[in-house]
Amino acid sequence: MKKEMFPSLNGLRALSIIIVIFSHQKDKLLDVPYIGSLFKYIFFLSDGHLGVNIFFVISGYLITMLIIMFDLENSNKGKLLQTEIEKILK
Repeated sequence: MKKEMFPSLNGLRALSIIIVIFSHQKDKLLDVPYIGSLFKYIFFLSDGHLGVNIFFVISGYLITMLIIMFDLENSNKGKLLQTEIEKILK
């Protein structure tokens, strides 16, 4: 199976991890003079749920791509994908 790299997804994963780290350090960052006042205005960094959601969506996409590529390259030749689409359309 050929390995595919998605460099843009690596950047999004890093961003989601940074959001989660900042949300865990929220109390300490609020005491820093310039960062604390900026942190109050960036509301999406105040809660780590956004970072976790981004990370899970990217992971789900990558896992799905691996399953589809594995299915297409092996003896099934797309049968798994076809079966799942038929289940969804029922």
